[in-house]
This record gives sequence, structure tokens and C-alpha cells, in this order.
Amino acid sequence: MRISVPWRLMRTPARDAGPETIVIAGDMTGAVLRGADLSGRSLAAARLTEADLTSANLAGCDLAEASLSGARLVAAQLGGASLVAAHLGGADLSRGNLRGAVLDGAQAPGATFSWTTARGVSLRDAALLGADFLQADMIEADMRGADMSGAHLNQAILIGASMQGATLRFANLSGADLDCALMDDCRASEATMEGVVLACASLSRADLTRAALRRANLVGATLTAADLTGADASAANAVGADFTEARLQGVRLGHATLCGADLTRADMEGADLRGADLRHASCAGLRAPGAKLREADLRGADLSGADLRSADLRDADLRGAVLTGAYARGADLRGARLDGTVLGGADLLDARLADARARGADLRGTLLEGAEMVGCDLEGADLSWADATDADLRGARLEAAVLHGADLTGASLDNAAMQNADLRLADLSSARLSHADLSGARLSLTRLHEARVYSTRFEGAQIDGVDLDACIPALVG
Repeated sequence: MRISVPWRLMRTPARDAGPETIVIAGDMTGAVLRGADLSGRSLAAARLTEADLTSANLAGCDLAEASLSGARLVAAQLGGASLVAAHLGGADLSRGNLRGAVLDGAQAPGATFSWTTARGVSLRDAALLGADFLQADMIEADMRGADMSGAHLNQAILIGASMQGATLRFANLSGADLDCALMDDCRASEATMEGVVLACASLSRADLTRAALRRANLVGATLTAADLTGADASAANAVGADFTEARLQGVRLGHATLCGADLTRADMEGADLRGADLRHASCAGLRAPGAKLREADLRGADLSGADLRSADLRDADLRGAVLTGAYARGADLRGARLDGTVLGGADLLDARLADARARGADLRGTLLEGAEMVGCDLEGADLSWADATDADLRGARLEAAVLHGADLTGASLDNAAMQNADLRLADLSSARLSHADLSGARLSLTRLHEARVYSTRFEGAQIDGVDLDACIPALVG
């Protein structure tokens, strides 16, 4: 079909260079320019809608504000070209060379950039909605403020790219490499980012709500004050990542690796961290009420002042962790490992610690009122001045434990093993001690008013200053 236009494409003899020269003039809609050498030309505002520029050489061209919607630019050479504010909607630039090209403010919704070489390309404030960048090489690209909503960036190479303030809502970045990328303040809610590499990337204040980040590489990434509410980062690797003051409500991080991560003052209410590795993580001031941390590895983690109300920590490993001043009312720590854990001043009111192992733990001044601690192993633990009023410690192991000044009023200690325990100045008024073993215990000035001591063993115990007649029934054994 012949194209009738007011201007024309002319091939005319050149005076000093080559057999012919291509002249672009007027409306070139639908023109066929396959393999044409237009390098260095000024084609600003040219009308090349649906033109065929396959394999054309447009390197260094000025195509600012040009109309290239629907144009075919497959394998075209556009290195160093200026396409500022150009119209590229639906254009096909796949397999082309855009190295160092400038497309700032370009309108390219639905355009195809698959397999392009576009290192150092500038796409600032460009409209790239639904554009396809599959496996594109865009190392150190400048995409600040660009709108890539719904774009396909699968397996794209965006190492060191600048994407601050960019919009990536519903975009697909699965398998993309964004190592060291700058994505502060970007908006990527509900983006698909499975297996994405974001190692050492900066995502401060980024919006990643409901994003899919399964198996993502977030090693050393900065996500301070980022919003990951409802995101799925299961099995992600976030070793050393910085989540300071991040919003992580309801986030899924099951079996994720967060060793050495910084979660200081982060909000993880209702988060799922089952089986996650949080060894030596900094979680001071963390807010995680109702969080699921079953079988999580928290060895050596700093949880001082953390809010763990009603958190599920069953079978979690907290050995050597610091929970000083933690607020863990109603937390479920059944079967947890707390050997050497520091819980001084923590609030464990009504917490469940049945069958937990807390040998040598520091529980000084801890609130354990009403706590369920049946079968808990507290051998050698320090509970000085702890408040364990009405706590259930039946069958607990308290050998050589320090309970100096502890309040055990009304506590159930039936069948408890308390050999060589230090109970000086402790208050066991109305406590139940049936079949408990206090052999060799230190009971100086211990209060046992109306304590029930049926078949309780006191062999070798130091009982100076103790009124055993106040016990119910009389001392037996």
C-alpha cells in the first residue's frame, strides 16, 4: 500500500559522502526505514508513528518529542539518542541499543524494551505503564520518578539503578537484579518480586504493601521506615538488612533468614515468622503483638523493650537472647529454649512457659504472675525479686535457682525440684509445695504462711528464721 503524505522520504545523491543521502521530511507515518543510517540527525518532533525502523542506526539522533507510537525499532541503534518527551506508546524497541539514551518524560505505555542493552539510559519521569523490560540490561539506569505500574521487568539487570520515587505498582520484577539499586520512596505495592535481588539496595520509606517477595535477596538492604504491610517475604534472605521503624504488620517471613538484621522499633503486629532465623538480630523496641514465631531461631537477639503480647513463641530458640523489659503478657513460650536468656524486668503476666528450658536464665525482677510454668526447667536461673504470684510451677526444676526475695504467693510448686535453691526472703505464703523437694535449700527469713507442705522434703535446708508451724499441714519428712 502506498503512503500519501505531504512530506516525503527522499534518497538523493550526496555531494561529498556516499552514493545517496536519506532525507526525513514531514509526516512519515508507516514509513519503511529498515536498516537506515540516520545517526546524528535532528529529528525532533518527527512523525514516525508505526514506522518500520528495524535495525536502523539512530545513534546520537535528536528525537525529542518525536511521534514513534507503534513504531518498530527492533534491534535499532539508539545509543546516546535523545528521546525526551517522545511518544513511544506500543513501540517495539526489543533487542536494541539504548546505551546512554535519554528518554526523560517519554510517553511509552505498553512499549517493548525486552533484551535491550540500555546501560546508563535515562528514563526520568517517563510513563512506562505496562512496558516490557524482560531481561533488559539497564545497569545504572536513571528511572527516578518514572511510572512503571504494571510493567514487566522480569530478570532485568538493574544493578545500581536510580529509581527513587518511581511507581512500580503491580509491576513484575521476578528474578530481576537490583543489586545496590536506589529505590527510596518508590511505590511498589502489590508488585511481584519473587526471587528478586535487592542486596544492598536502598528502599527507605518505600511502599511495598502486599508485595510478593518470596525468596528475595535482601542481604544488607536498607528498608528504614518502609511499609511492607501484608507483604509475602517467605524464605527471603535478609541477612544484615535494616528494617528500622519499618511497618511489617501481617508480613509473611516464614523460614526467612534475618541474621543480624535491624528491626529496631519496627511494627510486626501479627507477622508470620515461623521458623525464621533471627540470630543476633537487633529488635529493641520491636512491636510484635500476636506475631507467630514458632520454632524461630532468636539466639543472641536483642529484644529489649519489645512488645510480644500474645506472641506465639512455642519451641522457639531464645538462648542468650536479651529481653530486658520486654512486654510479653500472654505470650506462648511452651517448649521454648531460654537457657542464658536475659529477661530481667520483663512482663510475662499469664505467659505460658510449660516445658520451657531456661537454665541459667536471668529473670530478676520479672513479672510472672499467673504464668503457666508446668515442667519448666529453671535450674540455676536467677529469679531474684521476681513476682511469680499464683504462677503454676508444678513439676518445675529449680535446682540451685536463685529466688532471693521472690514473691511466690499462691504459687503451685507441687512436685517441684528445688534442691539447693536460694529462697532467702522469698514469700511462699499460701504456696502449694506438696511433694516438692527443698533439700539443701536456703530458706532464711522465708515466709511460708499457710503454705501447703504435704510430703515436702526439707533435708539439710537452712530454715533459720522460718515459722514452719504456719505451714499446712505440719512439716512432714
